Amino acid sequence: MPGSRDLWQIKRFISVYQPKYAERYTEVIDWYSAKHGIPRRVVTAIIYVECRFQWWETSPAGCVGPMQVSPRHWQHLCYT
Repeated sequence: MPGSRDLWQIKRFISVYQPKYAERYTEVIDWYSAKHGIPRRVVTAIIYVECRFQWWETSPAGCVGPMQVSPRHWQHLCYT
């Protein structure tokens, strides 16, 4: 499978911070990376910086999710 070593390294990195969710995060990162053409490591790095793999956190600015996006900036994309 192409990139399987890359996925293994990402899963290993995530498991340091969130061992319970490492498998799920790896699947989601792989899927969205392929869908949007963004390198897996870039997606992983953004999630790490934004929430340290604590997807349930909401920032003081109201940003949500693994990549801490602002609902007001992406809402129109979700409802079209």
